[in-house]
Amino acid sequence: MEMGDYEKKYEAITDTIPKIHVDLDDEQVILKSLRGTWSVHPDLIYKTEGFVALENFPAGETVRYIFWTDEVQFYLGGRAELTYTMPRTRFSVEKKMIVEKGDSILIPCGADITFKVDPSEPLSKFCVIMPAPPPTVTESMPREARWPE
Repeated sequence: MEMGDYEKKYEAITDTIPKIHVDLDDEQVILKSLRGTWSVHPDLIYKTEGFVALENFPAGETVRYIFWTDEVQFYLGGRAELTYTMPRTRFSVEKKMIVEKGDSILIPCGADITFKVDPSEPLSKFCVIMPAPPPTVTESMPREARWPE
């Protein structure tokens, strides 16, 4: 049963479970910021209960994130070297790891991570954040997915 107009309008107060379908070959929204360039699938879930999205970092790109929330990432394709520091060590200890297709990581709030994507192919990842981050920074979301103003 598909959602009707009523459920779409009042989804926050109904018992509707949000669902998306993503295809790696679908066209994505290109985003640019001081952190770098990446893309996000236009279909995503962004409700107070959680944020779910498919993101891609271009082949050969270096993108830096400072995570404001805990996040789970599952890698669908590509390979990258992650260089990271954590607030627990007052960002004084730098560590590295390689992530590739099939890997999953749990990123704690406060982590400062630089993703150096292998030039052979983009890094595709499925991201889950629960609860969703507050809508203070919406640069990485398509307009139709942003919180109501």
